[in-house]
Amino acid sequence: MSRPPATKASSEPVDEQPGSYALLGLIEQAGGSSHGYSLLQEFVPGKPLADIIQLNPSMLYHLLKRLAAREWIVIEQTAGGAPRSRQRCRITPAGRDELTRWIRTPVAHTRELRLEFLVKLAVARMICPDLEPDLVDEQITLCHSWRDSMVVELEQLGEKPESSAGFKPLVLSLRLNQTESACRWLEDLLPQRTLSRGRERAG
Repeated sequence: MSRPPATKASSEPVDEQPGSYALLGLIEQAGGSSHGYSLLQEFVPGKPLADIIQLNPSMLYHLLKRLAAREWIVIEQTAGGAPRSRQRCRITPAGRDELTRWIRTPVAHTRELRLEFLVKLAVARMICPDLEPDLVDEQITLCHSWRDSMVVELEQLGEKPESSAGFKPLVLSLRLNQTESACRWLEDLLPQRTLSRGRERAG
């Protein structure tokens, strides 16, 4: 799949689960349409997405209904088989635009790297690897801003008497260590690009 152009999809946050976007990505990867049963096979052990997220049949079909309600997919009935196996899901232009918008948008919190960011990364690699470098670069930039903000806050707390600081320095210290670890992990995803950017800054 060639790199999609920037879209006019809304930048407003959408209350949808990472599993929904994983399904959109799988449908797109399958050429724009797929049966529910085929989608379910992508979450069995040994498949890339199964290492990140688990979807049982009832949850998968529930998410497909949500996607259809948002008009991001159309569920069509085909002949033969059990009722669910006759359902073919086809991605709509609106669904394709929303999928691209979601992949391009970094997650807003460190805790979301474990699930949502990994799903973004997996879907990007499935349907458009060209989106991965920019996604990771933007996530690194955001992660650095979280780290810098926590460093400043810890320094400010350190200037206060210990009794007034309370438990917050310990909480911030843990979050800072987690965020620094996340930054290193992200940078390791693009070692050559990171080195190149480092040379540009040094120059």
